[in-house]
Amino acid sequence: MSFPKQFIQDLNDRTVLSELIGKKVKLTRAGRDEFKGCCPFHNEKTPSFTLNNQKGFYHCFGCGAHGDAIKFLQENDNLSFMEAVEQLAALNGMQVPKASPEERERFEQKKTLYDLLEDVTIFFEQALGHEREAMQYLKGRELSDGTIKLFRLGYAPADGQALGNFLKDKGYAVKDMIEAGVLRNSTRNQGETYSFFRDRIIFPVKDLRGRVVAFGGRIMPGRDPGGKAPKYINSSDTPLFHKGQILYNLSDARKNVDVNKPFIVVEGYMDVIALAQAGYDTAVAPLGTAMTESQIEILWKVAPSDARVPVLCFDGDNAGRRAASRAMERTLPLLKPDQSVRFAFLPDGEDPDSLVQNKGKAEFEKFLSAASYLSQILWEEELGKRPGTTPEDRAGLKAALLSRVNTIEHADVQNEYQRMMTSLFYDHFSGKRQSKTPFSRSNYNSKQQDRLAPIAKKPEPVKQTSFGIEHYLLATLVNYPELFDDVEETLGMIEIQDKNLRKMRQKLFETLNSHEVLDSSELKDILKNAGFCEVLDVILSESLYLQAVFARPGQDLGVVKEGWMFTVNRSRKRRKRL
Repeated sequence: MSFPKQFIQDLNDRTVLSELIGKKVKLTRAGRDEFKGCCPFHNEKTPSFTLNNQKGFYHCFGCGAHGDAIKFLQENDNLSFMEAVEQLAALNGMQVPKASPEERERFEQKKTLYDLLEDVTIFFEQALGHEREAMQYLKGRELSDGTIKLFRLGYAPADGQALGNFLKDKGYAVKDMIEAGVLRNSTRNQGETYSFFRDRIIFPVKDLRGRVVAFGGRIMPGRDPGGKAPKYINSSDTPLFHKGQILYNLSDARKNVDVNKPFIVVEGYMDVIALAQAGYDTAVAPLGTAMTESQIEILWKVAPSDARVPVLCFDGDNAGRRAASRAMERTLPLLKPDQSVRFAFLPDGEDPDSLVQNKGKAEFEKFLSAASYLSQILWEEELGKRPGTTPEDRAGLKAALLSRVNTIEHADVQNEYQRMMTSLFYDHFSGKRQSKTPFSRSNYNSKQQDRLAPIAKKPEPVKQTSFGIEHYLLATLVNYPELFDDVEETLGMIEIQDKNLRKMRQKLFETLNSHEVLDSSELKDILKNAGFCEVLDVILSESLYLQAVFARPGQDLGVVKEGWMFTVNRSRKRRKRL
């Protein structure tokens, strides 16, 4: 049986040659995508056998053996061509096509669709050169001509017929344009079609071989005053493109990944492009959705074996924490030795694009270096859900941790997680202080602790058991300085008898009025340096948090605001009664 050429090409594209051959031959890295070892086809002491993952072939300079993944299985395992194809397809989760005219036509059509999408990309690129406002928008985002060209950015004209007419002149069939996802059938006028992308900045999406398989489109600024159209749209799934199985810029980023330069996973197209222009050439992004299991596994598969811990970037707000939690939930079952992820949390209101543009590469580098390991996020997330002040709480924490760990399918990794979580649990509640924590952090990382995760602290000695409204409100503002504009007036009108608390309120107001952006950790450092250590020990104590849960670090901001208003209103009612 003969197979469609496109199927064989797809099969080889999906195979990481070093993984396949590395099961039979001891390989050592000899470059970014190259490996070497002793040839399995003849006896030798000095390695002359090489392979290249990007090019997808091996070669022996000693005996001349040469071929792709299928050829290797044929020669090394003594398989027929059919057997080698079936084995390789099974390894890659692909179905071998049936020997039918329909199957052959389907695979041959893929080649036509690749050619069609390449011409569509050229059309969009050329259209960008004629659309002044679209180019001005990209220049306003600080993109250079070289970056625009590198990412093949384009513009989809507002005329819904322009692209279809261009492709018809090239000889493409309308059914192929629809199949490729660039045209759609009109629901108003039967028999007519229109361009799916209209009046949008275009971002071509490439597969692992660098072929365009889809597009993303951003609406032109100011062209949708009613705000009804989505800001970004992506191609629908096609025979060439499945949204949950591909990442933007993966084909280029994979060439640059190594042990010191892991994949950086960000949210959108512009984040990837801005980072690339700033020198971070390993950035990728899912296409408008949360990371899928397939995308996580692809990152591990195409990265070198010593660089399979990508950094996932999230906003530092509650939505970012929830997104990180979902990513952790999907990743846990997939973990394997030397394959994991880390989490970097950016400042509230910032994304990689804005952070690099406004504050520079060095500032973004800080947050990358502060990235937390998955095991750390798991521990901190579960610990933040319960104070652990009762035996029942602690038993619940232990059960929750082990339940999450039990989802890990790899037995050795699961065992190591059980050991770590058990150790952290007993160290935390027995009050032991280790000279080395399981998570090595820089000084910067430790300063970010309160922002990165809602960590429940070990119960402190009770310094004060009677608190007033001023204690609750001051504690809330110290832990949530982002609320300052909303609460300044209310807190300023509260009568405070204790002179130390009055002085700290004054210092808080001076500090927050003179800093546009300040997180809780930085604010605490300023207050400590100003001599308010003892006051902070009182208002940030576990005994206060037990009476005012909303003031505890790591709460949902909506809960904090509700708790603040409830406390203020209750105080007002008491004063009225008096």
